[in-house]
Parts: sequence; C-alpha cells; structure tokens
Amino acid sequence: MEKNQHSFFHEELAPSHMPKQIKKLLSNRVRFQEVKTRVKLSPEQIVRKSLQQVFFEYMINSSLCGVRFLVDTTKSKAEKTMWFAMIGCAIFGFFYFVNNALRAQSDQPAYMTLEDPSLPTNEIIFPAIAICNHNRIKKSVVAHLVDVLYSHDNTTFSSKEELFEVVTLYGYLYDFSYSRRADIMKYNVFLEKIENIVDKAENIKKSNISELMLSLTPTCDESLIKCSWKGVVQDCNRLFRTQITQFGFCCTFNYYNTEAGRKAEDPDDPLDEPYILKDHEAGPYYGLTLAVNANTHEYLYTTRQSYGFDVLFFDRYDYADQTAGGLVHRVASLGSQYDMELHPYAYYSTSNIKRFPIEKRQCKFADEMQNEYHNHYSLSNCLVRCRMRTIERLCNCVPFFLPRRSNVSACTLEELYCQNKYSQKLLFVYPPEDLPGLELERENSLNCPTCLADCSVTKYNVISNRLLRDSTSEFAKDLDLNDHNISIIRIFYLHPTLPLFREDVTYHWYELISYLGGLCGFFTGFSMISLAEFFYFIFIRLCYILVENFRRYG
Repeated sequence: MEKNQHSFFHEELAPSHMPKQIKKLLSNRVRFQEVKTRVKLSPEQIVRKSLQQVFFEYMINSSLCGVRFLVDTTKSKAEKTMWFAMIGCAIFGFFYFVNNALRAQSDQPAYMTLEDPSLPTNEIIFPAIAICNHNRIKKSVVAHLVDVLYSHDNTTFSSKEELFEVVTLYGYLYDFSYSRRADIMKYNVFLEKIENIVDKAENIKKSNISELMLSLTPTCDESLIKCSWKGVVQDCNRLFRTQITQFGFCCTFNYYNTEAGRKAEDPDDPLDEPYILKDHEAGPYYGLTLAVNANTHEYLYTTRQSYGFDVLFFDRYDYADQTAGGLVHRVASLGSQYDMELHPYAYYSTSNIKRFPIEKRQCKFADEMQNEYHNHYSLSNCLVRCRMRTIERLCNCVPFFLPRRSNVSACTLEELYCQNKYSQKLLFVYPPEDLPGLELERENSLNCPTCLADCSVTKYNVISNRLLRDSTSEFAKDLDLNDHNISIIRIFYLHPTLPLFREDVTYHWYELISYLGGLCGFFTGFSMISLAEFFYFIFIRLCYILVENFRRYG
C-alpha cells in the first residue's frame, strides 16, 4: 500500500509540488527514455515505408473515380471488393478500345479520300505521247545500205537479195523472234564476211547497234505531216522529237526521258519545259491534233500484222514501257480519224505519310532515291531498271530499246537466242511478298522487291473513237484525204476538270491524343489534372516524405 502511494506521489503529486531542479531531472530522464526507445530503420526500410505512405496519400486524395474507396478504413470488405471490380472493368474496357484503335491504325495507317471532284485540267501536266509506226524497218533504207555494202564487195554474197534478206533480220531485235535458226546462221556468216568492209559497215558492229536501228526506223518528218497544239497549227519539229521507247524509236511529245541519262531539263529547249504543255481547254478542237502518214510502200518489218500507228500515253518522266503498267496503248489504223478522249484522275500523299517507313506505307515519293532517279522515281522506271539489270545478268547485254549503263553493250542477233529464252520472264513481275505454291512462277518472272507503287501520280484513261475523216474541218483543209495512208488523230480532254484524291494518315497525332483522352475520361475519369497529381506524389511528395523519414528513422 505504501508502495502504491509512493508511486502515485511520484506520478501525480510530485510534478506539481517538487522543486524546479527535480522537475528538470525528471524531464531529462523522460527525453532520454524516448531517445532510447526510438526505432532505427535501414535505408531500404525507410524507402519502402515512404513509398507506402505516398501510395496511401495518393489513393486517398486521387481524383480518379472510386480509387479512394479501396483504402478507406470506413468501408467494409464487400464495398471495397465491389469498387475494385468496377475499377478493374473500367481499366479493361479502356485498354480494349485503345488496343483496337492502335491495331486499326497499324493495319491501315492511311486512307484515301476525294479532296476535289473538279480540279481544273490546267493544274496537271498533259500526258507524254509517243507515235510509233507499225513498220520498224524502212525498205528504202535497207536497199540503200545493201547497195553500199554490195558495191564494196560483190563476192561475199551471191546477190543483193541475199544481203537484203540478212539485213532485214535486225527486225528480230524488236520481238526476239528465233523461230528460224537458219536465218541466224546466215547472220553469223554475214558478220564474219562483213569484216572486209568495216569502213562502210561500222554501224553494223555491236557497239553501234542503237544507231543502226535508229537509221532503219521511219523518221518523224515522214510520219508527221501536220500538227496542232491548243488549236494552233505548229511545226511538228517544235513539238516532237525522236526518242527510244519499248516499241523502238518513236516520235514523242512532252516526254522527258530521265532514263536516257539526262538529269535536268534544259531551260533553253522548249521541248524540255513541261509547264507550257498544259491544256487549258477541253474539247476536240483543243489539245493535240495530228495528221500522220503510214507510208505503207516502205513497210518491210512490222511488229503487228497491220498498217498504222501505235499511240502511247504515259507520264512525262516515265520510260515508255507497257509491261511496267504505267502506259496506255491505243492503235490508229489507216484512212480514219481517231478521237482519243483523255479522262485523267490524280492522287497524292501528304507529307504525313512520309513519316511512316517505306515497308509500312508500301509506296515511294518521287523525290526519294534522288541519286538514282534524279527526283523522278516511279514504279514504271523502277521496273524498267529491274528488267534491264535482269537481262544484263542473264545475257551480258541489254536490248537496244531499254536504258543501259555506259559500260554495257546493246544486244545483237548473236544474243538473240538468250533474249528469246528469257523473253517471257521479262514480261511478268513476282509480287514483293513470298507466296507459297508459286515457286515456279518466281523462277519465270522478274524479282523486283524494291519497286513499290507511287505515292503521288496522275493516271490517264483513254477512250478511242474511230470516225470518218472530216474534210470540212479547218485542220484538214490542206490535207489530201484521198491518200489512204493519212489518218487524223485528235487527243484532248473531254471534260475541263478531273477528280483529285488525297491519301493521308488515319489519325494525326492530335486526333490520337483526343481519342485516347476521351477513352480515359469515359472509363476512369483520367485527365491532365490526374496526371499532374500523379507526378506531384511521385516526384515532390515522395521526396518530402523520404527526407522526413530519414531524419526520423535514419
């Protein structure tokens, strides 16, 4: 009893009645006991404790819907479980829709839409046009060449007719015909015998086969007898020049052949200027009008069993090659008038498309691969180069009508067997992706995986109508329409406008942010404020609590 009274005295009465010195001693003793009993934690434990505190504070104060109920001590386990399930469903729904949106963008990163249904035709360049006579070898030129050769050596060949027949074999270089092997044997004998008259036969030699084929081709002066552009009669030589195409040497209009080794237009040459060759009017009395003469008496070797002309339509900067897919081919026969209506359409890809890798967008812009294509890349030019390199590897030469490198020679009849062997291979292109079951087709086609479609291009649909020649027209008034060799070709826009399509990304960056922000707000109530809260607790509040806990428990 005395002990309890003594304890009570010390705990209750003593502090109020004891002198100040004793009170100070008791106070220091209490502080000593507090310091002695303070818990000391390791740095790892302090960090863990701080993270727990920050997490709890964030959950209590977060603006996200329902999160604070998960740590609210006043809520029962059933209520917490219900809120946990609701928040889990909301998060699942958010990620489900986000995943669908990102997958849709990945599968179809771009879309095509009609931007302008009535773009004026003077906003696009008039198509390049090539006029090619079906006759590939002029009879009079071969006769003259035979006379020159035979006059210098009339012992090598038994007659001029034999020499004439052998020179005509050069027509095989157009279609790779090899059905008459005996003819090729004659040619080989001809090459051996011709060495005796090299000075007069230098064009026959392998290095000058292109010049020889050009000299054998009908000239533009002979084929084009009258030309009109935009309703004004002009000198055909100011509109056309002779250039190489898949059909050989043809008369070309508005054609700038980058594959011929030219890197830039000549500002002093009006035929190099694409902007003056635009059509500002529509209708048959505008555009390009031609009077052509087939000169059937000169026919010696034709690429088809008919008289007339091949009319080719293609892009100004593309090589004129039908097998590449960028060329439209029409035929104009003798003694008729042809109205060839142009129905163009254009599409372009925006600069947003360019930020996608080439493998994803599956197209190339004209200014890509500048060193190789001189700012004029196109699928057509790429396939022509692929075809050229393939035949070069297979036959160690390139057909004279295809572009070739300076150190590669043009094929002659000596390589005709090789060209004939792989002629079908050059006509087909194997798709970029490797498909099972097409192993044989892959061997018998071109493999050009780097050749992709154009991101921006203008296409021309051409409708050709054959009519009777109109002798009453202003253009035909001085033409001899009694001559069955003469045909009239009118090339024009039927309508003054064309549709313009635009390819753009499915989602711009700001559209994607808006879409994802809407999903966040709908499912979880997440906003920029929520993001600011999160960073506040992670970087500012956590640092503050860490400093306090290290001060208290460190």
